Amino acid sequence: MKQFCNLAAAGLAALVLLPVHAADTASRLDSPAATTTLQIIDREMIERSGKYSLAEVLRDLPLNSAGSPRPGPGFDSQAYAGANLRGLDTERTLVLVNGRREAIDPATATGSNLNFIPLAMVERIEILPSGAGAIHGMNAIGGVINIITRDDFRGVEASVGTSWTERAGGEVEGASVLAGIGDERGSIVVGASYDERDIVFARNRRWSRDDSSVFANNFLTSGFSFLDDGAANLAGCRGPGFTIDDDLCRYDAALLSAEEVSTRNESLFANARYRIDEDWSLSVDARVGRSMTFRPGAPVASVPWLVGGFGTIRLEPGTPNHPATPPSEGGLNPLWENYSGVRDDLLLNVHRFAANGPLRSDTEAVSYNVALDLQGRIGRFDVSLAAQRAEIQHDEIIDNFVLPQLAQPAIDSGAYNLYDPFGSPSDVLEAFETTGSRDANFLLRSLRGIVATDIFDLPGGSARLLLGVELRDETFEDRPDALRAAERVTGSRVVGGSGNRELWAAFGELALPITGRLDAIAAVRWDDYDFAVAGASGRLALHWHPLDRLHLHAGWSRSLSAEPLRQPDSSVPAFTSGFIDPRCIDPSGPPGCFGTFPGGRPAFPLYRVRNPALDPEVADQVDLGFRYAPVESIEVMLNAFDLRIKERTTLIGAQQIANCVEGISNNCPGGLRQLDPVDLPPDETGGLGVARDAEGRILYIQTGFASIGRIETRGIDVRLSGRWRFGEFGLNSTIDATWVDRYRVDGGTNLADDNGRPDWRGQWRTVLDWHDFALTWIVNHIADQDDALDGSGPLPSWTTHDVQLRWSAPWNADVAVGVDNLADRDPVLDRGEPGGFNFALYDGYGRLGYLRYTQRF
Repeated sequence: MKQFCNLAAAGLAALVLLPVHAADTASRLDSPAATTTLQIIDREMIERSGKYSLAEVLRDLPLNSAGSPRPGPGFDSQAYAGANLRGLDTERTLVLVNGRREAIDPATATGSNLNFIPLAMVERIEILPSGAGAIHGMNAIGGVINIITRDDFRGVEASVGTSWTERAGGEVEGASVLAGIGDERGSIVVGASYDERDIVFARNRRWSRDDSSVFANNFLTSGFSFLDDGAANLAGCRGPGFTIDDDLCRYDAALLSAEEVSTRNESLFANARYRIDEDWSLSVDARVGRSMTFRPGAPVASVPWLVGGFGTIRLEPGTPNHPATPPSEGGLNPLWENYSGVRDDLLLNVHRFAANGPLRSDTEAVSYNVALDLQGRIGRFDVSLAAQRAEIQHDEIIDNFVLPQLAQPAIDSGAYNLYDPFGSPSDVLEAFETTGSRDANFLLRSLRGIVATDIFDLPGGSARLLLGVELRDETFEDRPDALRAAERVTGSRVVGGSGNRELWAAFGELALPITGRLDAIAAVRWDDYDFAVAGASGRLALHWHPLDRLHLHAGWSRSLSAEPLRQPDSSVPAFTSGFIDPRCIDPSGPPGCFGTFPGGRPAFPLYRVRNPALDPEVADQVDLGFRYAPVESIEVMLNAFDLRIKERTTLIGAQQIANCVEGISNNCPGGLRQLDPVDLPPDETGGLGVARDAEGRILYIQTGFASIGRIETRGIDVRLSGRWRFGEFGLNSTIDATWVDRYRVDGGTNLADDNGRPDWRGQWRTVLDWHDFALTWIVNHIADQDDALDGSGPLPSWTTHDVQLRWSAPWNADVAVGVDNLADRDPVLDRGEPGGFNFALYDGYGRLGYLRYTQRF
């Protein structure tokens, strides 16, 4: 932080009185060459979509070719909704609000959480599906989504809406109020909003109903095979969700668990603009948001069981819960006589702690964001200064975890009765329960200064130059409860972490109106993080319109992506499982090749450390395309893109590190080495590698992120739009589609058209206007895919229809009634996916009707 403060002081001294310019999405200079691939969703399109949240609006865009994450049943993803342009993952899509970076979600430590941006405050959404590192810095590889707020709103607008479904769960409702006043000197816009979606239980959807699990109440031998003629604990296989099937006790894990979590988002926001004099103006943006989710889950199963060395519940001979112990000796099994043949055997039990109740996970995250912008003019120079502070605090509570270290003694003593779990006293159940918690925080602070001026004249106008600097500090902490972090809890493991990035950057842009029909723009930026990750981004673009109705464009960009912000606590080691020392493959290997794992596999600790040899990802993208209007009412736009990421950042495993150090693998990143062992590992300065003792035994391995491999994707974005007027009727129709010809990782097979990566997505929006009525019809299409994860063959295409009828009432109100998924389509099912389908691409809400009323004053 001291370094950041010093940099901040230096920046302020160098840029005194520089006001802030609200950064544009594609460029901070006015140039047609910068905006040729820009896509815009305006306020009218947002309202006609019928959606209640920004995340839902963006999820349907074809540019999200592989879908985008939304709140789901996973612990980390429970409260997260992100954007995933080009299918390159959320950490490579940059989200801005009025040109400023959104905070990173601390629960995932990857991308920005769209739940904190209320749809009520959005004027339009600008999407640049090209590398924008030269404009906005690192991580803008897949593209940029810039949310422009409703700064010039005047009056009062109140909106309320509700919905209904034919399937149980998934209903959504919301409300908002917006008020704005202003004149030529300034304006203030304030607002509040909330949206809420109801939970969907897995038992209420046919594809996730009857999720049968043998982790119910079954006996195994010490060799982990089901016990012959008595695997099912018949006496204890009772209660809701328990059944006997094929001589095994089974539990329906879908009975109490959620397929879709419940969510509630609340926001307060304000924007103020004030013109100080003819040259200077000041703006302030402030926002507070709260996002809450709730997810019930199936009761904890006895996996992993972290005591006794067997990985599942131990039943010692003669103990009360051993199935062969007679009642005269304290046995609890009423069918004990059926187990006389195994009376002296150690047995195991795979169990469901249903008597303790389902897991209950509640999250609450609060976001604070404030930004100051000052902009003006000194002589012939336009100058700006911006300051921002953004923070997200994420808290999580999960009830009804099980501590095996306390549950096993309760089972050994018979206090917990495997043959009547629901009859066990509540104090016994509570004695081995534990509550998980999580405290995560992300803080961003930044300063930015810009100066711009005309430098010389060209036939098409004045060439314009912009120069700027940026200082930014990002701090991340994720602190789970100590028991889960130490892997002492059955049902969950959370790896905590932390990270800090201090950055300074210098950037410049040059707009060149070469002729009246040809213009160009160039941009370059240097980013330097405090841990020696630094590099240059660049962009070149040309725009030529040889005919009034024909525009051609070409562009190249180079963008960078920094290492992941999450750096796990390196002082807490993990341990190998299934690792083979490369030196032990040869029988003549060194001493110590035979460790504690079966098959001569050694056991030793692994430490996750920051890799000092890590380079930023480098992404080069080429765009070529045109915009053509054959007649005044029709326009066709096409953009072909080719994107290649080098030095892909990935987590490298212990086996690969050892193989690379020993020289028996060719797929190796730079910087791996034989480490000099230290007495108290890890050695943070040593980087990634293997530490051995004098006899060649592995003492420990340091793993982490490394720069290795590449990603290649290419395809075409297409838009066909038309506007017509037929007397009193107006008709607008637009088709957007993205076709992905290639998506390849590390030179492997082409994943386009594979499961989870449809080769094309499309959206067709049609609006028919007549007097005060507007009928909107939106068709969303996701293409079929090959090779379902469950091996059942190809996955079919998915097409849904959304319709809305809106009436503009004479008392300055709008009434909208609509139906999403009119045909009530199920998601495309794939049993290989958690939950039965791909949550990023599809949803299981079914047909959803809604009614919304908006009143303006």
